[in-house]
Amino acid sequence: MRFILALTLIVGLASTTACPNGPGPVGPAVNAFVDCLGANRPQIDTLINEFKGPVLGGGALSWPDVKLRATQAGKDIGGCFIMELTQWFLSGTRAAPDAKLAHDTAEEFRKTTGGGATYSTMCVREDGTKSACKL
Repeated sequence: MRFILALTLIVGLASTTACPNGPGPVGPAVNAFVDCLGANRPQIDTLINEFKGPVLGGGALSWPDVKLRATQAGKDIGGCFIMELTQWFLSGTRAAPDAKLAHDTAEEFRKTTGGGATYSTMCVREDGTKSACKL
């Protein structure tokens, strides 16, 4: 019985000290899921509308500017913004010449700033219908 108790204590101590908090050999743990439908919705919508307006008026998007604004807004707000804007842009006829650039910009943000996160939001289809989606 003492042996089992001692072994349990040793294993317990080893497991708490073997993996200290903070960055490990593969980097810090990241939040793998971001909810885009929560409290940050007004800020996300403001950013989306800032860039949607010119496109709806017949203009073009500057994807480097989109990425810069997303990076400035941070992983959660900026990530939701860039993923939703990209999804909207790619869902219609707007994307023809810039589809690859739009996709690559969003994925670069996900990798560098978003820590590989998945963004859960509401997607608006070209026909105006909405459905939940993970981007």
